Amino acid sequence: FGDTLRVGSIGDISTMDPTNFSDLQTQLAITAVYSRLVKFDKDLKVIPDAAEHWENISDLEWGFTLKEGIKFSDGTDLTAEDVKASLMRAKTQTLVAHIVAYIEDVDIKDDLHFVIKTSKPFAALLSNLADPACSILPSELIESGNDFAKNPVGSGPYVFESWTPSEKAVFVRNENYFDTENASQFEKLELRVIPEGSSRTIALETGEIDINTSVLTSDYSRIKENEKLGLYETTANQLYGLF
Repeated sequence: FGDTLRVGSIGDISTMDPTNFSDLQTQLAITAVYSRLVKFDKDLKVIPDAAEHWENISDLEWGFTLKEGIKFSDGTDLTAEDVKASLMRAKTQTLVAHIVAYIEDVDIKDDLHFVIKTSKPFAALLSNLADPACSILPSELIESGNDFAKNPVGSGPYVFESWTPSEKAVFVRNENYFDTENASQFEKLELRVIPEGSSRTIALETGEIDINTSVLTSDYSRIKENEKLGLYETTANQLYGLF
């Protein structure tokens, strides 16, 4: 693979604002740059991300503790204030407001401890908090009106570097990423736009890209028969289209 992981995508990303998209290409970019309180593992189990642990205090209260020492890519510390500001911001965004609709308030105890209060008992809270819409942004930048669509600042495994529309988006490894066990081995991540399905397969075969995130079913056997390539299938946790 070298120092750069090149991913072929069916389309371009649309934004770097985690509360203003609805496509898979952008989701990949968002999850590379931002962290959330929790995330899903490969078996769709909710596991810690920025949160160290949590507990269901009552029907309407969930207590959280953040991991210590997390920093945003601009060098500032990630605290409970950032979590509250991010979730409250998400409630005002049309595309994602439904994901955080039951969150009524966030009661901050100190920099690392807070309680999320819901308006009704909500068993799906943890799953919803794993959604990219609940990415954690710096509260000071929210207050100052930062344009996260063009100037993303997160605490994920990568830092946004550049975006050439209809061509590619480039990210560099976050050397201060808090989850050292799962830090990327690649210095750069490139999301390359290759709309046509067979062209993505050819790019994979020739080594132009390392991963094809959307394989045509007609190309399955072609990839399986190539001893230099691997085809991986897994369960999804979302329904993106019904035809």
